[in-house]
Amino acid sequence: MNLALWLLVIFVVIVLLLDKIDLYLLFLGATVFLGFIGGLSFADLGKGFLESLFAQRTVAVLLTLYLMSLYEVFLRRSGALARLTHNFIKMLGDYRLTSVVMPAIMGLLPSPGGARFSAPLVAETLENSVVSNQEKAFINFWFRHIWEPILPVYPGTLMAAMLMGITPGHLAQMNWYIPLLMIVVGWVLVFGFSLPSVRFQNPSWKEVILDLGPLLAVIVAGVTIKNDFTVPIAILWLALLYTFCTPSRYPKWEHCLVKP
Repeated sequence: MNLALWLLVIFVVIVLLLDKIDLYLLFLGATVFLGFIGGLSFADLGKGFLESLFAQRTVAVLLTLYLMSLYEVFLRRSGALARLTHNFIKMLGDYRLTSVVMPAIMGLLPSPGGARFSAPLVAETLENSVVSNQEKAFINFWFRHIWEPILPVYPGTLMAAMLMGITPGHLAQMNWYIPLLMIVVGWVLVFGFSLPSVRFQNPSWKEVILDLGPLLAVIVAGVTIKNDFTVPIAILWLALLYTFCTPSRYPKWEHCLVKP
């Protein structure tokens, strides 16, 4: 298909997005339009829609996003989310720096729907700040992806290295400055030229491990175990732990693990 046509469709989608048209309507319209231009019939489009709707990857992503939303409810109700942000702010001494560091940590281990993990952490950290919802969304997206130019766990990084005929390590050496540049640019766009006031203190490391450890374990499982349903199953397991093993102060995971 003509490249100019693809670019035109992308441009129209962006313009309509700025006009606040629902994203699903835009993609549906663009898909149908490109299908007709490419010679597909109504029957072909319908068949492709049903096949993609019930595909294993589609079901896994939908389950992941739904269970992440459910898990966030458990995090909030158990107090884990508030404790985690409090400990990070105490450890770093600046709520702005905390809001940047947490999505960056999540970005070290990318997984499907990973932004759904870090979004509530950013929102909780900046809850009483003057930062707008749009800026919170920007922080969550931008700082989760600062590692993409150098980390080989991102499929795009591996593909770029392969197309260039070099190793992922060589690509990381070439791009080492990009994450630093992204950190500076992202900080200036949201917080201006005001530097963070870092005052390191000792948080409750036990609470940090108990609250953040299971979250990172889910992401590690999603990266290391190559199965579409690894992340949904791991999140469901965590949700069950929060359901049946949450005392008044914090979830004692070690007690849950040794229960008969």
